[in-house]
Parts: sequence; structure tokens; C-alpha cells
Amino acid sequence: MNEEIQATWIDHDLYVAVYPNKDQAEQLDNNEPMVPAAPARLKRRIAVAAGRGRLDRVDWDEVEKAGRQRTGIPVRVTLPVAASASSAR
Repeated sequence: MNEEIQATWIDHDLYVAVYPNKDQAEQLDNNEPMVPAAPARLKRRIAVAAGRGRLDRVDWDEVEKAGRQRTGIPVRVTLPVAASASSAR
């Protein structure tokens, strides 16, 4: 299975896990430094997972960070409800 991006809502927060692509996995397997590069469709995938009504809650800096790091560990990419409400003003 070659699924680089997984996104899911847990309670009221969106989490994303980004895995290394084939080339990056080979670099890691060969004890080479992994070239950081976010998947091309990362922002679109997160926007779809968030849905129109919750796009203002997405912390796009965290999305980019998860995309570059590609640890495969789920990371919360939503702002706290109070923070997203105040940023919309």
C-alpha cells in the first residue's frame, strides 16, 4: 500500500499522518538523509478532510511541517476552537 497521507477526525480535531514516499523510504533504508518534501496533493487532501465548514480551524503551518517531516506519526493540525474563532475576526 502506498498511501502517503492519512487524515482523520478524532473528537473535534483533525489529525494527519504523512509517510515517506518510495524514494524517501529508500534513503532512510540506506541510512541516508531523507530529502524533505511535502506530497504535492497534501493541502488539497487536508482541505477535503476538513470540509468547507472547518477550513478556518486548519493550522496550515502544522500541515506543512507534517508534510516535510513525513514521520508517519499522527499530528493534530487543527487550531483550538477559541483560537480559530478569534482569527476569523
